[in-house]
Amino acid sequence: MPLRPATCPHCFREVFVNDDAICPACKGNTDEKGADHQNLTPVEFVDGEELPAICIVCAQPAQSYVVVGEKNETGKNSPVHILSRLAGAVAGLISIRIGPEPYLKEYKISVNLPVCASHREAKSLKPLHVDYRRYRMTIPAHAEFIKRWKNPGP
Repeated sequence: MPLRPATCPHCFREVFVNDDAICPACKGNTDEKGADHQNLTPVEFVDGEELPAICIVCAQPAQSYVVVGEKNETGKNSPVHILSRLAGAVAGLISIRIGPEPYLKEYKISVNLPVCASHREAKSLKPLHVDYRRYRMTIPAHAEFIKRWKNPGP
């Protein structure tokens, strides 16, 4: 069976599919175009960025905002982490340092997305990718929303 590249309209990932057109990431059919996802394109948002007051999903006037966020969990309270630190301290191999290691920083990223009443619980409001170092999230947005956001008129 030959593989062909496709962009999944359900999870917005670039994938290779067989003749059955089933996305390996989300198991959705890549050939069917949902009405909700028809005009959505993944776009990168910066943490705290101001956005136009139109719905990110359908480009209609927005009545409210939904906070979409991600937190990079360090795992410093996991049982494995606690036991490994305790065993190392008892054996005298390492010293216990107060505070997290430099590479275990916690990052909180959030974006206030404008939505209409019918899209407050939309599945597309989940980040596709989170860049903790640059404080950015990739989230699907309507083409008209992107146009008015990138080119604000008078």
